[in-house]
Amino acid sequence: MSARNSLKIRVLRALEKHGWLRPRELHTRAGFPLRSSPWTYMKRQERWGLVRKRVVSGIGPEWTITRRGRDRLVWLQRPK
Repeated sequence: MSARNSLKIRVLRALEKHGWLRPRELHTRAGFPLRSSPWTYMKRQERWGLVRKRVVSGIGPEWTITRRGRDRLVWLQRPK
């Protein structure tokens, strides 16, 4: 499995397990290598329809997994 898919699996699993997560929570739960990387990475996942973002007043952005993201997670985890 590529490093790119490994991170995607960790992120989607964390969102599936914990629901809505903020960037700092994603950093610790999914193991991002850099503190700023969740922002850019999650924007890309949002464009692909794997996650959904909401902005909570006073807190900032949070993301959760979408149905398409769950389907992708199943596909990524199936035996090759």
